[in-house]
Amino acid sequence: MGNPVITLANDFHHDTSAVRLSFEKDFALIAKVKRLKVAAWSQSRGFWYIAKSDFKLNSVFETMKDVAWVNALEI
Repeated sequence: MGNPVITLANDFHHDTSAVRLSFEKDFALIAKVKRLKVAAWSQSRGFWYIAKSDFKLNSVFETMKDVAWVNALEI
């Protein structure tokens, strides 16, 4: 079985430009996402996101490289 996929996509949260992190619920992935200090959970929208002003693609790749594939084609 391969690594799970996290898809990054442009979105908005509370009228602020953001990058949405979409993936199947997986507690190991959630723990890794929480290591990205700039990531937050949107209770109202049901996804993890990072404000565009705080987003660093390299940081996401480095944090997730051992546990997931990162699909960044939509940002």
